[in-house]
Amino acid sequence: MVSITELGRLQKVDLRDAWPHEAHNFTPWLAQEENLRLLGDTLGLEMELEAVEKAVDSFSADILARDTIEGGWILIENQLEQTNHSHLGQILTYAAGLNAKTVVWIAREFREPHRAAVDYLNEVSSQEYNFFGVQLELYRIGDSPLAPRFDVVAKPNGWSKRLVARTKEGGALAATKQEWVDYWTRFIESPEAGELKLAARVPPKEGWCRVEQLRSGDASVATWLHNNDVQARVVLWVQGPFAKAMFDHLSISKNEIERELGTILSWDRMDGKKSSMIAIETKAGDGTGEAAEFKWLAEWAAKFATAFRPRVVGVDSAALVSLSSAPEPA
Repeated sequence: MVSITELGRLQKVDLRDAWPHEAHNFTPWLAQEENLRLLGDTLGLEMELEAVEKAVDSFSADILARDTIEGGWILIENQLEQTNHSHLGQILTYAAGLNAKTVVWIAREFREPHRAAVDYLNEVSSQEYNFFGVQLELYRIGDSPLAPRFDVVAKPNGWSKRLVARTKEGGALAATKQEWVDYWTRFIESPEAGELKLAARVPPKEGWCRVEQLRSGDASVATWLHNNDVQARVVLWVQGPFAKAMFDHLSISKNEIERELGTILSWDRMDGKKSSMIAIETKAGDGTGEAAEFKWLAEWAAKFATAFRPRVVGVDSAALVSLSSAPEPA
């Protein structure tokens, strides 16, 4: 006699049964490493959490992550309801303020005009920008634990082909990533870095390592370390809607700042881009040894924080608005 396996029935569950509140329940759940990986696997992205409720002017973006293959920012916005115009506007505002290269809009249900809007953004954007529309569903079989499902309803044009290229590139980059992890691990654990206010004690997988967030919001200012095997740099990175205004404000005190630091800095307004930076650099791997390189990075990161912190924290938004409305320098 043939035995018949008894099967359960898949039951769809209301999202609010698992996450009553979007900000208090769903966003913290998604920000967990295993859940962010589940989303990344669905989209074909490798990402690492950068921030939850990331400030953008007077608003907050749900999740900001970093693309660990291509290095850009990934903005994730959540909506446990049907999509609406308000969230579409928020997403574009946050993407511009954070200079995000990839945008993931998650919702219970995508209305056709909003799915079409995501498709349109992909059509008119260059390949470095990616927009995804993702419907979130929740299922269970009998009394089983709830199981989430991400259904991609909109994605970049030719994403499948680009994904193959990214996968091949990811394999080639794996060894390089591990080298950077090892390098920054040694730096973080070194005596030289012991006094730094590192943003995270998790070693990054690239040549950039964020040290300290000096200001958030309208003009986000942070100190970073950078090593490309040729040059080691300490960078004051300015981004956000008023990045140029903040850079111009600091430029007024350029001579004073350089006198305090005892050296000439590299000032790059980066016109045409949404960020600006101020940096100092030295040769990397110049034969003085890694300990000397770590000492240089740590000392200049501390000096940058001391010199720039009071100058960026004390600037109010009204002053930045006034500066941003001034004519662009010739």
